[in-house]
Amino acid sequence: MYAERTFAILFGGYSGGVVTAAEASSIIKGILKDRTRLWRSKHLYEKLEERGFTIQDIWKLLKKHTMEGQPIPNEETGNFEVSLLGKCLDGRDTRLILGIRRYGPSEVVTIIDIKPREEAMKMTCPRCGNREVVVRHPDTYRYREAGLDGIILNGGVTEIECPSCRDTFVHIEQEQQLLQVIALMLLMKPGHLTGPEMRFLRRGIELSQAELAKALDVRRATIAERESKKNPALRADGEFFSRIVLLKSFLEYIKQEGNDHLSPMHWQILNRFCDHILKLTERVLQGRQRKTLQIRQVANGWKPEPPELVPA
Repeated sequence: MYAERTFAILFGGYSGGVVTAAEASSIIKGILKDRTRLWRSKHLYEKLEERGFTIQDIWKLLKKHTMEGQPIPNEETGNFEVSLLGKCLDGRDTRLILGIRRYGPSEVVTIIDIKPREEAMKMTCPRCGNREVVVRHPDTYRYREAGLDGIILNGGVTEIECPSCRDTFVHIEQEQQLLQVIALMLLMKPGHLTGPEMRFLRRGIELSQAELAKALDVRRATIAERESKKNPALRADGEFFSRIVLLKSFLEYIKQEGNDHLSPMHWQILNRFCDHILKLTERVLQGRQRKTLQIRQVANGWKPEPPELVPA
């Protein structure tokens, strides 16, 4: 009784007054019987999809749950937030957070995975220091931070969700190495580089557009134009020359003190790729140097001699 009176004094300004745990349970029963409307953001499905839930998991937790503590007032929304613990349909320990009022509509705030408490207690919110956080290690993570499309990380990511800050924080393991591995994969990528990929490679080796333009013997505006396009449509020779210059600059950059974050395994891949490029170059330059070039006219035009110079 004393606790309820204290809540009422502190949070008396909330619509309908303070909401107790018993009243929250009654409101949830009203939701299940369609007496109280349950609202959600139009974008909630994105979180559901990202975290491996569906709307069916929300209704299961509404039916069978354990309420965690008392409803907590949210000054921004005027709601009281209720944390419901239970298992989703695939058996994962899950927390569903609702925003409720004594009189008025209710809202689904979020639904999150619960990792073992021991693991969560090892980490705190990097912003507010709250120790009651939810820690996740997603199996896959779309790495948009690199400014590229289609970079998927399998493991190596930790997410902390803080109920107090209402925000999620991300940590990527060995991120400097990750960026260089992405650069290595782009340098070896079959086909043409996109504009954003060109920009990523240039910035990864800390070259300005003017410096890269000088190395490629083009105008700075040409580099800017290429990087702004999804498909710069370079000719094969231009693409090859650009890739060679970027590879050379990448090697020079990572050989500088403090810049090499690659592992021995990555260096083996890089060295094999460099050997492959060298053999391609040698194939063009191999053979005895000739002082003259012989070309024979044939029925359909001019034919270089000797025959081995003609591609099969």
